[in-house]
Amino acid sequence: MKTTCGKSLLVVVVAGSLALITSTASQAADPSTTVGASPLSVANDLTGITWRVVELSGHPVATPLHGDRPFILFDAAKRQATGYAGCNRFFGGYDLDGAALTFGLMGATNMACPDLEEGLETEFFKVLHATRRWEIVDGVLRLLNGEAVLARLVNRLLDEASR
Repeated sequence: MKTTCGKSLLVVVVAGSLALITSTASQAADPSTTVGASPLSVANDLTGITWRVVELSGHPVATPLHGDRPFILFDAAKRQATGYAGCNRFFGGYDLDGAALTFGLMGATNMACPDLEEGLETEFFKVLHATRRWEIVDGVLRLLNGEAVLARLVNRLLDEASR
């Protein structure tokens, strides 16, 4: 009787573990899925991470020899985005409601920029202004307007680890 009871318990434990693994794997397969998540937990997927721009308006953004790629950091407590646009640092408010994301007016430093950086910076600000929603797919933050992908950004820590 002990053996049968032990086997039954083992089957129940294994079945429960498989159900948990399957549930976790299906959520992990689509990082933008937020089944049962509160808006706060959705925001935590976006906020507190330095996101580096790797693609802007369909064009790859390389790391310049003398500097850093443009990046953005979302501060949930202040509802403020700060970052670097290619030449100047910037800051401004944002509104996050689930997958909806919009940016307010941005303030920026006013450094003299070479033409290449200035063009990149101008395009980055245009993208922020046009953004209406966001999603994270395979660890990549996508800024969107409708279905159009305006920019792709990666977590700075993952970007540095891949070099």
